Amino acid sequence: RKSRPLPLGPFDNPSSETHHYYEANLSFLVFGVDEWFWTSYCCVDTYFGSEPYKYTYFGGSLPTDPASGGRLALDRPAWNPRQYFLAVLTQRMLQITQEWGALINAFDERLSDYEEIFAHMVPLHDPDLTHTEKLTTAVSTIRRFRDSLVKTIEAWDSFYGTNLGLFSVDASQELQERWQADVLEIRACVAELNALRIVMAQRLDLFNSMRDGVSIKWPVARTRAQ
Repeated sequence: RKSRPLPLGPFDNPSSETHHYYEANLSFLVFGVDEWFWTSYCCVDTYFGSEPYKYTYFGGSLPTDPASGGRLALDRPAWNPRQYFLAVLTQRMLQITQEWGALINAFDERLSDYEEIFAHMVPLHDPDLTHTEKLTTAVSTIRRFRDSLVKTIEAWDSFYGTNLGLFSVDASQELQERWQADVLEIRACVAELNALRIVMAQRLDLFNSMRDGVSIKWPVARTRAQ
């Protein structure tokens, strides 16, 4: 796991606190011989502080299930493995979407600020490569965010296209309606993630062209100076 500084910090106060973004993974597995004998595993990164420890969920007057992020109460457990899987997946997709939204919005605000500064202040040449380095780091980060979003979206699309039939088995109407509600909620999250992906894709095209503009102007200006 890695943490990296978020590029293009405040330009009016370079000594201000540096913000970092963190790589984190979540793994969840449900398996068993039938619907009455099954086991689940949930592994969540907690080192960066956004995820409460499991003991946090057990405290209080209403203990909740850690894997579901508190979505399920322990005094009313989900006995059906499919119900449990979708409940955990729904809550974690909501969490992922919220965290991605906060990160992309903060980063996009910085990109907008730099775009305005670049339009008014960029020189014809960049002898110390200040703008080139900043733009290169920004482009790399934009691409990393876009690619990570694509992987999450594609993973859901693959699951939806190949494994959703597992939830078409005979079940009570109440369970079927609950599963459908969970799936709709997940699809709404994926749609929001896709909107964030589009923002990053558009930013990638723009900042690639900005970086190329600096790269082209610099050697021309240097040649003329000689």
